[in-house]
Amino acid sequence: MGEVQDSSKSTNPTIIPPYDVEGYARAEAMREKVSTLTDEEELEFARQQSMKGSVAPPAPRGEIAEPSGEMVVEGDPVAILGSLEQIPRLAVTTDELFDLHLDHHMGFILTLIDGVLDFETIVDVCGMPRHEAIRVLAMLVRRRVITARLPR
Repeated sequence: MGEVQDSSKSTNPTIIPPYDVEGYARAEAMREKVSTLTDEEELEFARQQSMKGSVAPPAPRGEIAEPSGEMVVEGDPVAILGSLEQIPRLAVTTDELFDLHLDHHMGFILTLIDGVLDFETIVDVCGMPRHEAIRVLAMLVRRRVITARLPR
């Protein structure tokens, strides 16, 4: 059997990776100068400032743009989806996705569409309120970004 060696008497040198102490100090000083938005009024002001001069894309057919800018699906979102047991899949190429002006909710839901999970599972695991997730899925179906089929 092999001998157990005392690691404190190892002949292998300890390699200490290079560390830029001055660079870290400069970055830390910069982080302290950067303001963070934790106040609700500051957040709303920043949101309003970011919206100045921007024009929302027109609402696709079957959707209505609310004054808040949120898109609302015309009709019952569950009826648009059909059975929640259906499995959605992407109906456009990834290059085409960039031209569709999808919001962050739609983008997040699209990350869960893998051709295996059904609508019900996506709604359960996405962490969004149920009605919101169903609304987003219905908008994706309306825009023909996704299609769905019943499991085999």
